[in-house]
Amino acid sequence: MTAVVPLWMPVASALGGMVGALGSQFLYHYFTAGREKKAADKKLASERAYLGSQLMILLAGYREQCHEFSLSPVKDDHVPSRPEVPDFSRVKGDWTVLDGVLQLRIHRLAFVRTQHEARLDAVFEHYSDGPEYRETASDLYQKLVGECDGIIQELSTLCALPSPWSLDE
Repeated sequence: MTAVVPLWMPVASALGGMVGALGSQFLYHYFTAGREKKAADKKLASERAYLGSQLMILLAGYREQCHEFSLSPVKDDHVPSRPEVPDFSRVKGDWTVLDGVLQLRIHRLAFVRTQHEARLDAVFEHYSDGPEYRETASDLYQKLVGECDGIIQELSTLCALPSPWSLDE
């Protein structure tokens, strides 16, 4: 005898097969996208840590030089050399992993230092190496110390790195 197959049976079977195929494709895409996102996040964090560590070391050294210069005593006929801005071109890595404002603050240090140098030169011409010059120099370079501290703190937070000074403890 021939069995009679209801008309809805092949349609239901085809729909079930389509749902299964689409569902497996969706799950494959979902898990693949999750793996790719984790890999991209890990690569971004690694690149930030690499770039941030280089920048933090350079900035910490510059900060210390500025701090020492701002505290250096007045000596007869001796003007201590002013700290040079770090050479950020030596920093290797993809700078685009950093926030644009943070990049601007880092690169702005050279501009701010140039402004301070012009002001110090004018004060030096007027007062020579007297207390007025040292006071102005101290104030200007303490501002650079504060800016370096702010940038280092922001890099530490963004790049998930400890403070460069915490490693000494």
